Amino acid sequence: MSWRELAAHAARNLRRRPLRNVLAGLGVLLGTATLVALLGLSRGLQLQVLERSAEQPLLTLVQVLPGTAPAGGRARPLDDAAVDAIARAPYVRAAFPVVVVPATLRLSDRTPGGTVLGMSPASRAPYALAAGRAPSASDQRVVVLTPAGLRGVGVDAESAIGRSLDLELRRGDTRTERRTTAFRVVGVAADELPGQLAILSLADAEDALAWIATGESEDARNLRLAQQAAAALLFGGRAVASDLAGSRYTGVWAMADSPAHLRDVVNEVRDLGFSAFSAGALSQTVDDLFRAVNATLAAIAAVALLVAMLGVVNALVTTVSERTVEIGVLKAIGASDATVERMFLVEAALLGLVGGVFGIIIGAALAFIGAGLGRQVVGGAARLDVLIDAPLVIGALALALLVAVVGGWFPARRAASLMPADALRSE
Repeated sequence: MSWRELAAHAARNLRRRPLRNVLAGLGVLLGTATLVALLGLSRGLQLQVLERSAEQPLLTLVQVLPGTAPAGGRARPLDDAAVDAIARAPYVRAAFPVVVVPATLRLSDRTPGGTVLGMSPASRAPYALAAGRAPSASDQRVVVLTPAGLRGVGVDAESAIGRSLDLELRRGDTRTERRTTAFRVVGVAADELPGQLAILSLADAEDALAWIATGESEDARNLRLAQQAAAALLFGGRAVASDLAGSRYTGVWAMADSPAHLRDVVNEVRDLGFSAFSAGALSQTVDDLFRAVNATLAAIAAVALLVAMLGVVNALVTTVSERTVEIGVLKAIGASDATVERMFLVEAALLGLVGGVFGIIIGAALAFIGAGLGRQVVGGAARLDVLIDAPLVIGALALALLVAVVGGWFPARRAASLMPADALRSE
């Protein structure tokens, strides 16, 4: 018999016992639907989390902050010796200090307030540019606006280049004493640096911070340190105002030689006694976590499919018992053991195919319904995506077929091993 004839024969036999075969196929359907719904939701959430992480700037950046102070002791400060130690750590391509300065930008009547970041990388700047250029080491009184700063002063990237704006500093307990310095815009950063309005040279930032700190009272100093710590928290790190007190720099940016070594750099920096944070390393950890979650969900679905396999076994064992005489007749007129075995395997495969196809459809529907309910619970503006792609569909269908065929193998072997005379006498 050809495969087409076997399929037609199997379909006719399945229709002869609809209730039993529907129940067996329903088990495959439920197992497949469970797999597709759970993994569709989980993989969609995983992709969403990783996409948001990928939107973080500088994916090879490890932000280094002062180490947490031990009980009764002081945190390891960030000074030139610390920068050198971090730069020599394995897998670190470059390390340079940064200084966060509380400041206000002023352009015409727009005066956004916040913090600016001082840095002077020895080579290429670690941030992407939307327009203009990064300052050179010899540049003075120049600034690169961040997207937040650009929005704050109310100009677009192209028209901002070459314009002059004022950087206003304040000090004192009442913050009434002010110093205003003119800066020229030479570039606009493409990366969002949370909490930062602009990027200055390290020398300009240290000069600004020195002016603020001169004659500073303890209360004013604590307020400034709290602002600097808050800026580090916005970027993703962990900073405590008291830990910044003994440091020359607010932080150090350590650039890993590749994204694959981000965790290694984080661990090396922590071994040196500093705090370290990396959005890229966090993405890798999240990815690993979701892999474990997906494996667990797949195991749950596998249990459901195992139950479905037992249903297929039961249905076909009963079918073989009822069709013993038919099997004997087929063998008496020349059907081989392999032909009889294929007949029942094709029946099992049809159960798996139909159950798998409908399971995928129902599982996808359940996943989208679950995502909709989830959005209602956490708020309509929240995203909760479902990812049901070709690999998941193909894998689920293949698994449904495998479960059904494996479940049908024992009944098929039993049917093929029947002797014609014994089968005919069973009537």
